[in-house]
Amino acid sequence: MRGWIVDDDPIFQMAAEQAFRQVSGWDRVETFLRARNALDDLQYRQRTEAFALPDAILLDLNMPVMDGWAFIEEWERESHMCPKDIRIIIVSANLNSNDRERIKGKRSVLAALDKPIRPSELRDLLDTGFKKDKYAGLKAPHLFHKSNSGSTHGGPFGFY
Repeated sequence: MRGWIVDDDPIFQMAAEQAFRQVSGWDRVETFLRARNALDDLQYRQRTEAFALPDAILLDLNMPVMDGWAFIEEWERESHMCPKDIRIIIVSANLNSNDRERIKGKRSVLAALDKPIRPSELRDLLDTGFKKDKYAGLKAPHLFHKSNSGSTHGGPFGFY
């Protein structure tokens, strides 16, 4: 499976890439420092190389030039033409209740994770959401995880 990491922090990218690769089947991982570059590549591959589209995108909300929200808004305007149901996993150091409410209306967002994320959190999400086909055929259910609070709220792996 293919995963993309869109984050302006190269250290986070390395850790997330390692977590992707630790999950069986996630052997193709690409990284982007700029959301605009990732979106341009996504749009290009959608038209010309559908086989090279990602299955999941790990997306930081807070980036310069084009932030994660702008990426999601633009992608959702045209994702209906995409031959693949690409799921976005939001990662952010400062998710607040307004962000979590806003995410609920985004059909392409699978989950939101607070930074710093533990590699095991990402592995569990990728393994549960993709490998076991728990969400097969569904349009990106909304899962949230509060890694910094230490509390869990129902569901597998503390998702609610």
